[in-house]
Amino acid sequence: MILNLKKFAIPTYGIEPLTLKEKLKRIVLLYFITLALTAFSVVFIYTIGIIFGYYDEIKALQNQILRPANYYTILLLLFIGPVVEELIFRFYLSFNKFSIVVSVFFLLVRFAPDFSYHKIPTKMFLVQIIIAVFFSVFLYFLISQKIIEMMKAKFLLFFWISISLFALVHIRNFSPLKGDLIFLYILMVIPQFFMGWMLGYARVKYGFKWGCLLHALINLFPALMVFLAIKHK
Repeated sequence: MILNLKKFAIPTYGIEPLTLKEKLKRIVLLYFITLALTAFSVVFIYTIGIIFGYYDEIKALQNQILRPANYYTILLLLFIGPVVEELIFRFYLSFNKFSIVVSVFFLLVRFAPDFSYHKIPTKMFLVQIIIAVFFSVFLYFLISQKIIEMMKAKFLLFFWISISLFALVHIRNFSPLKGDLIFLYILMVIPQFFMGWMLGYARVKYGFKWGCLLHALINLFPALMVFLAIKHK
């Protein structure tokens, strides 16, 4: 398959009717494209850091997002994280009432004030889930076919919005944030921008489950690093 940058940047709306074997081949291709773009991003980030004297700050931010070395982190990286993030940022790209409402619901839950992957749900978080349910049901009846058709007509806009939001949300990894480092925060999520680009393409051309699979593949290397860290404790 010949690479065509325009095809990735301006994908057409609709899932391609491919065989299982063909889809697997393309997911593997997207995986290696993502690895290449990530490697390029890391080199670019550290080059900028060296040129402008931010190397130490970039190194500190990189160390800040190192995940705790336990088996639950591996579960998050390979299963929970990919599914939840795909539901939030790309499930709605089916452009129907159900997919939009599901994405909104998981968005509200994931970014609720009391949400945590690492803590037992509090009573307040359960209240926030109930609020998210009621809001999602209300939204379901609020969305008209006219809105659906408008979103389909603006497909590329929503495609790139999903990519940009996916990247920008990862700035939270560097909390607590400092106003004078905003440029570095944006610089540090360039890899997530490229990752979101390839995941978005997989989602709209091959389907939701294939986007989840690609997401898990991309997280495989970090999960391996966590596993090795556990073994060397």
